[in-house]
Amino acid sequence: MTTQGRFRLFAALGAAAWALVAAWLGLPAHAVPTAEPQPAAESRASHDLPPVASFHYQLQNLDLAEASASPYSLLVTDYSSDGSEAGEWTPSEVAQMKTGGRVVLAYLSIGEAETYRYYFDPAWIDEGKNDPDRPAFLGPENPAWPGNFKVRYWDPEWQALIFGSPGAYLDRIQAQGFDGVYLDIVDAFEFFGPDGTGERPSARQDMIDFVTALAAYARTSNAGFFVVPQNAVSLVDDAGYLAAISGLGAEDTWFIGNRRQTKWQPMEVLPRLDAVLGAGKAALCIDYPTRPKQTDEFFRLAEAKGYAAYNGPRDLDAMVVHLRHPPSPGPSVTLDAPADAAAVSAVTPPTFTWTGSGAVSFELQIAGTFDLAKHKRLPKSRKTVLTGSSYTPTAREWQSLVRLTSKGDGHTLYVWVEALDALGNRRSSLLHTLDVSLP
Repeated sequence: MTTQGRFRLFAALGAAAWALVAAWLGLPAHAVPTAEPQPAAESRASHDLPPVASFHYQLQNLDLAEASASPYSLLVTDYSSDGSEAGEWTPSEVAQMKTGGRVVLAYLSIGEAETYRYYFDPAWIDEGKNDPDRPAFLGPENPAWPGNFKVRYWDPEWQALIFGSPGAYLDRIQAQGFDGVYLDIVDAFEFFGPDGTGERPSARQDMIDFVTALAAYARTSNAGFFVVPQNAVSLVDDAGYLAAISGLGAEDTWFIGNRRQTKWQPMEVLPRLDAVLGAGKAALCIDYPTRPKQTDEFFRLAEAKGYAAYNGPRDLDAMVVHLRHPPSPGPSVTLDAPADAAAVSAVTPPTFTWTGSGAVSFELQIAGTFDLAKHKRLPKSRKTVLTGSSYTPTAREWQSLVRLTSKGDGHTLYVWVEALDALGNRRSSLLHTLDVSLP
């Protein structure tokens, strides 16, 4: 049974049955949602990318001056202005991108070969699928992305194109002065593995070995070189893989376009992002809704979880600074009480208190499931806002909130505060979990 199938089987148990789910799936203990603090900065490895609040992700049409002056502290972009060898950014241009201490990661696809890259020989495919010049590592073309071909990434010939010599892809990126790489198509193991074509039973371990070898090689010349994979989140269940990577990016966690994801997606992704964040590494969350309501909801949920949130066009061809969700400045807020993991009465409403800065109003958000997808707002009326720094629900409001626990484990609530400033900018506090005790 696939991992996703196992999650479906346990869905009826509720979100806080994660301990049972994790034990059955073989997830590490830290994959279960907890309130454990993150490691102190001094305990992080030099190659761990510290958590960030937001970031800029643009692979096409990057304006060097605009990117270098942006308010984002982290930039993910292509190693080339147009993807080609001729358009490779120069070391001085990469240095300009890093203005003000900005961390800059170069995009690097390791699970697909792209026809417009310098390493791709047109002779490999000019006679069709059975071209005698086609290398053994080159797999089928991706029907969703013409010009992209799946690769047998465990093949030494492919790996030699990626790293290990001055002309290899990673080596070029390091010579340009990038702070690290952002790895894509890491989930190619799913295509070749037992749940895909079945060609490579060891596909999962092969990908783990490939990424860890790439990271080890890069760090022989730069011990602090960042390696951040995108998607393939289940690989962080491997302790060696988690130690080797610097952070993790995940796409389409809560939304697929403007449509809400199925509940299985956040159930699979969130524990892994939490494991990465709990290890003191950056968790980058990328969803692509285009409507304001869905965009607000995405930022609301990602910020409550402590993830760096990015929302922009799926083509990743523009820098987007949302008017309602700027990286800085903006309001800030911290939920003070009840404390995280506090026990509260199911009968007597607690008083929620918070500390805000730059805000003119606040909203309390309360969910009964770990994915936070279904939550209630206090005050209930959209025409009413909280302008103070505390709120005690009425008995009726509290009973309504307590009933949310029935959608999860029956006793856990997830609570956070959203702050709004005079310009309409929004920012969420980190969430607190509350243990609702029955009389």
